[in-house]
Amino acid sequence: MPWGQVRLFVALYPPIDLARRWLSLAHTRLAPDRRVKFRQPPPEQIHLTAMFIGPVEMRERDDIAESVERSASGLKAFALTARSLTTLPKAPTPPRTLCVATDAPPTLLELRRRLVHRLARNPKQRREEFLPHLTVARFEHEKGIQIEEPLPAPESFPVGQIVLIESLLTPDGPEHTPALTVTLGS
Repeated sequence: MPWGQVRLFVALYPPIDLARRWLSLAHTRLAPDRRVKFRQPPPEQIHLTAMFIGPVEMRERDDIAESVERSASGLKAFALTARSLTTLPKAPTPPRTLCVATDAPPTLLELRRRLVHRLARNPKQRREEFLPHLTVARFEHEKGIQIEEPLPAPESFPVGQIVLIESLLTPDGPEHTPALTVTLGS
């Protein structure tokens, strides 16, 4: 990434115990198949991306933070329900990630709509289908397997904050730093 830029996205985080449970479930599901090589993020990095903003100039960060705050304005805390393990992208494209798919409650969809309206940088971003999910494994070399199965039991968790994240890509994986945390209304 060019000097003077930062990579940003807006995230929602589950409780750490759920993140650990999903990582364990993913590992249990993938590890027996020796053909599948994968890596997993640390539990504190498990998140749902409400919007990927991408690389931006550092001087734009404050304006983007203000847009994130405005996008969340008036929205109430809500619950997300984790429903299934699924791979993305869908066939016929080879899967690159194993994810926990969630429902899409109206508050999440409204947040997404507002973020896209304020922060989309190109027409493609405005048209992208939104599939709420939390990535629990990335396949190496695009040699993943297709998975689509319900979780042993759907798990709901509260979402009371959204976080603007600065992401730095390193050889050891991404480093995430909160740039802004917005608390949703009760």
